[in-house]
Amino acid sequence: MLKVIIPCFPRSGTSFLAGLIARMGFCPGPEKWLKTADEHNPHGYYECLPLMRITKGIMERFGGHIVKNIPLLKPGWCSELSEDKFRIKTLVENNGIEIFKDPNLIVLADLFDELFPEAKWVVIHRDIHETYRSRFGLPKTFQEWERLTAKRLDRWQGSRPFHRALNLDYNDFFVDLEGTILRIGKFLDIELDDARVASCAGFFKPGRK
Repeated sequence: MLKVIIPCFPRSGTSFLAGLIARMGFCPGPEKWLKTADEHNPHGYYECLPLMRITKGIMERFGGHIVKNIPLLKPGWCSELSEDKFRIKTLVENNGIEIFKDPNLIVLADLFDELFPEAKWVVIHRDIHETYRSRFGLPKTFQEWERLTAKRLDRWQGSRPFHRALNLDYNDFFVDLEGTILRIGKFLDIELDDARVASCAGFFKPGRK
């Protein structure tokens, strides 16, 4: 059953956040299902691809794409997704998936909140100029990136989980790394001993540009 959900604002440090929480003892799914590391995220993405294929399909059905356009959803949209709900819950329960990170969750937050009402939501934000510089190839002007980021933020702020989520800033890890790790652990109701805190701290390998 999902215990931690991370809606992703692209290039905000969400792969690091998901990897950090995985090191606290939460399973992101079978390793063979996770998006593999590359030059953009050399330490991994921690994204469960079979689950992401379902969320991508839902987004496409509503005429949207998290990078290109944010879809408008009519009232009661979750009720149209009975088959998808069954597939999501079955996939999660049969494979011990405890943490899920996905940019589509910015739009589909209410669906996952309905399916996993006990899950904790954790969000990380980063200065828009930094996310724009690290967008690796997306052909958008800064103004386009700014508008898209504002739309994503507006959609997230209008969701049910927004009001109870833990909101972090990427700079928190530079200012007080161990304190921020302990803050996350406390929010997730887990005890982190010194060794686990040190392991998590060692995972922080920022690459600022």
